[in-house]
Amino acid sequence: AVLGKEAAICELLDAHDDPVYSPHFSARRIEQDSNYAFISVLPVSDFSKSKLVQFCAIAVLPKTHTLHRHPEVFCSTSDNSVIVVNALTTAYTDLDCRSRISSPIVDMSFAPNGRFLACFTEHSMLTVISTSFETKVLDFDTSEGSHTPPQSMQWCGEDSVVLHWKNLGVLMVGPYGDWLRFPYDTEYLFVLPEMDSCRVLTKTSVEILQRVPPNTAQLLRIGSIEKSSMLLDAADAHAAGTPNDEAVRASLETGALEEAIETCVDSATKKFDIPSQKRLLGAASY
Repeated sequence: AVLGKEAAICELLDAHDDPVYSPHFSARRIEQDSNYAFISVLPVSDFSKSKLVQFCAIAVLPKTHTLHRHPEVFCSTSDNSVIVVNALTTAYTDLDCRSRISSPIVDMSFAPNGRFLACFTEHSMLTVISTSFETKVLDFDTSEGSHTPPQSMQWCGEDSVVLHWKNLGVLMVGPYGDWLRFPYDTEYLFVLPEMDSCRVLTKTSVEILQRVPPNTAQLLRIGSIEKSSMLLDAADAHAAGTPNDEAVRASLETGALEEAIETCVDSATKKFDIPSQKRLLGAASY
């Protein structure tokens, strides 16, 4: 038996009933507990007995992201490794990542594209690694803020991870170790992942947390020399009655104007406030 997340169990079984059941797996909610008991005929107990290890966390890679089109169960072990179990054949593989993981993994979460796995270790280290465990993308130490695992760890889009600790707020970690902290003074908080963002739910509010899209960041960065930024500046100058079209005409001559227009339109679709949308669409129209 392995204690796992409800979402992981439902993903594995492709069902949401309680109790849930399949030929290889079954799950029942523990009375007055948010965890599920994960009971399986997979040979994980054989591995545990032969290696004298325990299992610490579970995550399920959906069938849409596997080569054989069947879910794979990732189970972390107390000796700093991870085993992968094929849900169809019940065969398992030890990924043997002991030299790359400093302590047992106590929480795991897959990116929406299935390419990367976020791992939180017993020593408060957030590690992002490829699903094949061949490439380590990030090591981020969270021990300065807390020595306990987060209550929730989810992906925000495909390149940032969001962690939540009770009474400490939300921490967003980017692909290069950049981070932002959002304080929340409530213990009732839930982080729900979306394909390109995540929702932060409290008793009184629902907020969208999203990384600024790369095109928008390049366009609006102070001092940017991107063609789209020059087009926006020219449109602003025209609206103010002081037209300056030299940069735009240069873009037209080099064939980069179409790309600048597309960038302005794309950025407009990803803005939430109407004035910014109108400004960017006005630049594309100009």
